[in-house]
Amino acid sequence: MFLPAELWNNFDPDKGDFKEKIIFAETRNGIYKKNSYISAYLLGEEIRVFVKYSVKEGLKKAPGLLDVHGWMSTASIDNTYVQDGWAVMSYDYCGKNQRTEYTKYPEALRHGNMSREMGPPIWSTKVDGQSIKDPNETSDYIWYAIQRRILSYFQLIKK
Repeated sequence: MFLPAELWNNFDPDKGDFKEKIIFAETRNGIYKKNSYISAYLLGEEIRVFVKYSVKEGLKKAPGLLDVHGWMSTASIDNTYVQDGWAVMSYDYCGKNQRTEYTKYPEALRHGNMSREMGPPIWSTKVDGQSIKDPNETSDYIWYAIQRRILSYFQLIKK
């Protein structure tokens, strides 16, 4: 059995370059928007995470809001929050699933994909039917680690 502290002992969300690749950026109607891929490092692998970011143009030190989408949804930002003065970030954790912009999992972590054809996700048993003994082997572990890495990136770009 693992205690929560032991589970995360070897994970440092601040470790490693973010290797940001901006794929879209614009300022329109006073709102700055950016879509990019950043790096998350987990279990010796690099995951390319798709993120969206929006903030009012020129706003410094805005409060931050991380918008985590539902089950099979995608990264999206509610501009109502942005208009109210929040810096908002959203990200994809589903992976490839009939979308053009998605988090790209390496083969060793392909179970991060929610699509059964790409993953499939792993909760209590591996793809071959063997029981999971280490929580680090589950898809949930990957998704929570990505979320924490996104928070590190969000804090960095809000400075």
